[in-house]
Amino acid sequence: MSKLQAKVPAFDYKGGRSVTDKLKEITNSRDFLSLADVYGVPKSTISTWHQRDLCPFEIVIRTHLKYGASIRNLVLDEGPMYDSGPKGESLVLERLANGSLEEVRKTYIDVETLSEYGLSPATAKVVDTESEKLFIDTTQTKPVSGRYLINMDGVLSVNSIQRIPGKRLAIHFEGSNVEVNDEDLEVIGRVVMAMTKE
Repeated sequence: MSKLQAKVPAFDYKGGRSVTDKLKEITNSRDFLSLADVYGVPKSTISTWHQRDLCPFEIVIRTHLKYGASIRNLVLDEGPMYDSGPKGESLVLERLANGSLEEVRKTYIDVETLSEYGLSPATAKVVDTESEKLFIDTTQTKPVSGRYLINMDGVLSVNSIQRIPGKRLAIHFEGSNVEVNDEDLEVIGRVVMAMTKE
């Protein structure tokens, strides 16, 4: 019997790190552990892709549908990553009022801007105050220096924090600084980008 001739032959699919490095870039994942969290797969699965040079086709499809990234670029390494510029990403906008967050609506921002500020759609929080729209990285929960969304005694607020010796934090409250212990508050995330109303 003659062998069937494929009218649509298989492509030379790329796999392993060729794909996962691009997935890290698209999702703004710092390492393969955070990439595993984004897609809900064990880190060992990603290691298997590397060892066997496998292409995670289902993950590629998910990435295309979520972020608008080109399948051809991901699996064949051909053409641009985005066909017509990065796709806008939908994020939940929450309003901070009276010490609590209230979901308001969806807001949109392009993936490229998120990436430039080290944000991932999976871990970004958008908070609207009376004067600013704040983009918060919820992976940054160990305060060093900057503005953070914090929970103190069940009340949420955005404050400037500076770490000082002795596992203590100096928190700026309306013109004055208050020193607290590390464990006295919960840090939800760090403000990495702000849109200010003029």
